[in-house]
Amino acid sequence: MTGCTGFVGRFLLAQLLRDTDATVYCLVRPHATQRARARVEATLRKWDLWSPEAQRRVVAVPADLSRPKLGLRDGVYEVLAENVDAIYHCGTSMNHLETYAMAKAANVEATRDLLKFATQGRSKLINYISTLSVFGEIPGGGSRLVTEDSPIDRERHPASHGYAASKWVSERMFMTAAERGIACNIFRLGLVWADAQHGRYDELQREYRLLKSCLLSGLGIEEYGYGMAPMPVDYVARAILALARQSPEGGGIYHLASSGHKAGGLFEQCNEIAGVCLDLLPQYGWIGAIKRLHDTGVSLPVVPLIEFAFPMTEAAFNEYCRKVESPTTRFDCTRTLRALEQAGVEAPRWSVDLLKKCLVSMISRDAELQRWAERNSRTTRRKYG
Repeated sequence: MTGCTGFVGRFLLAQLLRDTDATVYCLVRPHATQRARARVEATLRKWDLWSPEAQRRVVAVPADLSRPKLGLRDGVYEVLAENVDAIYHCGTSMNHLETYAMAKAANVEATRDLLKFATQGRSKLINYISTLSVFGEIPGGGSRLVTEDSPIDRERHPASHGYAASKWVSERMFMTAAERGIACNIFRLGLVWADAQHGRYDELQREYRLLKSCLLSGLGIEEYGYGMAPMPVDYVARAILALARQSPEGGGIYHLASSGHKAGGLFEQCNEIAGVCLDLLPQYGWIGAIKRLHDTGVSLPVVPLIEFAFPMTEAAFNEYCRKVESPTTRFDCTRTLRALEQAGVEAPRWSVDLLKKCLVSMISRDAELQRWAERNSRTTRRKYG
């Protein structure tokens, strides 16, 4: 498995340990202060996912996806090639500010090395965690419905959109490999949310940064929502494992998204359930208010993601939003949902309860938000403890 310390990866690793008896070899890039094993254990403990099974069946292997042969030592590479029978490739460089050149080593070259690894020693099934972003928008307008069978060959991504472009290239490589007899499944993810059980969310995720920034600043966005409702990360992990079991010979392409469901009024709901009173502004006004705070030295985690809009006029920003919020590509997940229904995995619907669990978890785990909660009313303190 790659990417086990990432947001989706850590829940997928926990699901593998829960639903199989496999020994899981986790390729992990060590930090200067943490060896590979310590990093895996620290990550799982932080998110309450460490277990006796993890202690017994997780083998942390020092590696680096951006280096040749996945950064594995020669002897280790050969041993793994002979013993591993399945690959869950969840590791990725996911930075929406990266160019293709910046993302290529970890997202594309690693794909080439994994395919070589899959063909050496024991034959291996590859389960590749991709993204619905491999489908771009249609130039010049128009609309289309994309299914699991829709080809990606004619999709175009600018080099400045490094994440989507590199994931598209990797998908094409896996598809070509499948045509040549290598067993591959592809899982395209939509927006992934906090887990449904405890609301655990990753502080590096875009929507976490947005929620945290709005709480700290006291400013929310009017009628903010999602064209496709987010999916809890624990559901995503269960779904990937169930679908991989259904396609042991490869050939599966799956869309994990909330087909036909929308989620709106996020910050109106926050005001109702969080015992706070965010001042709700139109999005352009909210951008301006965050910019003014930034200019006074108030550092908010959402700024790197919205800084591009700081110099925009209102007309230019509204035109940008019109393009973004009126997507020309819609996704159909019918075949995936049917397969999950057969496997007994029910797709959850977006609810206020999912948002509330996320907020509770964020405040209980994030020191800055704990201090924010202490500065708020007795009502807030009673709700969050």
